[in-house]
Amino acid sequence: MKIIEYAETEQYMTLFIDNVRNKEMLIKIVNLIRKICNQNKVFFKIYRVDGNVNSNDIKEYKNKIQSYLNSLENFVVLAEYKSSKIPENIISAIGQFRKQDDLINILPLMADYFLETTIIPSELNCFDTLSKNKEQIMEGPGYYIENGFSDIVFAFFDSDDFLVCFNKRKYDKQEIIDTIINELTQ
Repeated sequence: MKIIEYAETEQYMTLFIDNVRNKEMLIKIVNLIRKICNQNKVFFKIYRVDGNVNSNDIKEYKNKIQSYLNSLENFVVLAEYKSSKIPENIISAIGQFRKQDDLINILPLMADYFLETTIIPSELNCFDTLSKNKEQIMEGPGYYIENGFSDIVFAFFDSDDFLVCFNKRKYDKQEIIDTIINELTQ
């Protein structure tokens, strides 16, 4: 595991953590997210189904994810392919986890199943705004900080990497790095 200072603007910094995709590490990352985020509302953006899930797991992942997405009150597909059914047809979607406990059960599956999974913790009830903004489909995690939706955003990528993007006015870089190291190397 290596932590790289990936991008920085006046408002936010992005840390890139490479090679974290295995079931044990995903659980540690979920616990890290839960530790850093004490907000009641946790939103997610998913982008395209990934081809990296092995054939033995894909049906199980698809069924569990589809069942979960169908159960959500706050879930909207922003863009989709026309030829098949959820979740294969999703190009991009946004939703709200029912409760933080859902993270431990469904987030590791989503991180494996989708090309990109972005986690947006917020004290705001921003689902309506996010769900109507189709321009955000291709926006990176910094977008949610720059536009006031969150002070910290997390993202999983199919390349087995994890990203933490945070508001530099709210979070201290070294404290975030220390928390990441402590949580992920236990």
